[in-house]
Amino acid sequence: MRCWPVPRSFQVQGADFRAPGHFWEDRGDRRHCGMDIHAPAGSDVLAVEAGEVVTVAPFTSPETIPYWNETFYVLIRHESGHFCKYAELGATAVLQGEPVEAGQVIGQVGMVLNDQAIRADAPLYIQKLKEAGLGSMLHLEVYRAMPRPLPNYLGGNLFGAPRPAELVDPAQYLKTALTCCGLQKT
Repeated sequence: MRCWPVPRSFQVQGADFRAPGHFWEDRGDRRHCGMDIHAPAGSDVLAVEAGEVVTVAPFTSPETIPYWNETFYVLIRHESGHFCKYAELGATAVLQGEPVEAGQVIGQVGMVLNDQAIRADAPLYIQKLKEAGLGSMLHLEVYRAMPRPLPNYLGGNLFGAPRPAELVDPAQYLKTALTCCGLQKT
């Protein structure tokens, strides 16, 4: 069974390939490596499938990019063999090495963007997110195999490099996701 990862989501970027935040979106100098699922900050993020936590670590920081808030990611090796990176979390609820069940809370949606720090020279897609009030989201990446470290990867984007063979479209992976805990996906 696969669960929808953010039951309180209100806007899924990526269902419409033209929408900002879709998988492999061309952002000029970079490509978006995941799919953004918008929800209020603090909303629960659920494990899509049962598996084991591989990594819990920082994801974004204002020390790296001034308009970012501090967020975290959880990488889970799922029973299907997929690896999911649940990123831009404001808080995590699991530890490395822990088993997780489908539908288990693994963290909460974070507020990745600091609107007060977004200036006119910020990338256009960041300015559009600010204008739309969409600074809180789950950034979900899905891999067929353990993701390898990439020197040109930053904050869910890959700069000037081809798509890694193990990186897959999260929308395709989530097509079979069911509602969990009696909540509906939107």
